[in-house]
This record gives sequence, structure tokens and C-alpha cells, in this order.
Amino acid sequence: MYGFVELSERQIDYYVDMYIPMLRLEFLTLVIRQEDNKLIGVGIGLPSIAKALQKARGGGLSLQDGIICIKL
Repeated sequence: MYGFVELSERQIDYYVDMYIPMLRLEFLTLVIRQEDNKLIGVGIGLPSIAKALQKARGGGLSLQDGIICIKL
């Protein structure tokens, strides 16, 4: 990465509370360096919202904190 900004404890807690309930282990990837078994990267995927968007037919969508919220 070109640059980064460390997250505050409050920001970390916010994102953990927001995303951990959606986390599925099959979408989690850990990158481990073979030489010393050190964790050097993490990839987190989230389920697609395509089906929910189709079901909503464009209605019931709102944007809150940069997140698309679907009211079904």
C-alpha cells in the first residue's frame, strides 16, 4: 500500500461490531509466511448482495455510513 492511517480503538470496535456478524469462515483467507509461520496478510470477503438487490427491485435502499442498507 502507498500509505495507511492507523485505526483508533473506537474505530476498530465499530468495524468489528458491524462486520463480524456477516463474516463467514469460508470467505476468510489468512496469508502465512512459510519461513517463520508469521501472519502477513488477511483477506475478508463478504457475501454478494445481488440477490437482495434483485428482490428489493431497487426499492427500500438507503445509504448509511457509506453502506447500502436494504430494507426487505
